[in-house]
Amino acid sequence: MKLLGVSLTLCVVLTLSQARPSMTPNLPGLMEEENNEICPDGWSMFGKRCFIFIDAPKTWTAAEFYCQFEGAHLASVHSSEEYRFIQFELKQLFYCQKLKPT
Repeated sequence: MKLLGVSLTLCVVLTLSQARPSMTPNLPGLMEEENNEICPDGWSMFGKRCFIFIDAPKTWTAAEFYCQFEGAHLASVHSSEEYRFIQFELKQLFYCQKLKPT
């Protein structure tokens, strides 16, 4: 299990800088601007946070540096629901890797 902590980088974007406004119908003939927050390509959203899972050997310092380069930080868990989300995403990541031809 210790190897997993070293070999997987989990970054999280705390503020979504790529929020895109969209128009939503309000009253007939009127449109209301709505702020739909989305994650960058390849990132997964949970709540108002975006996560990306990088399967590459890195030290803690190198992983944090990588995340900062991406405009993020290493993830910290804020709730049991978020913890379950991260567990599910990790299981999906490793399941997909097992299916890849070697």
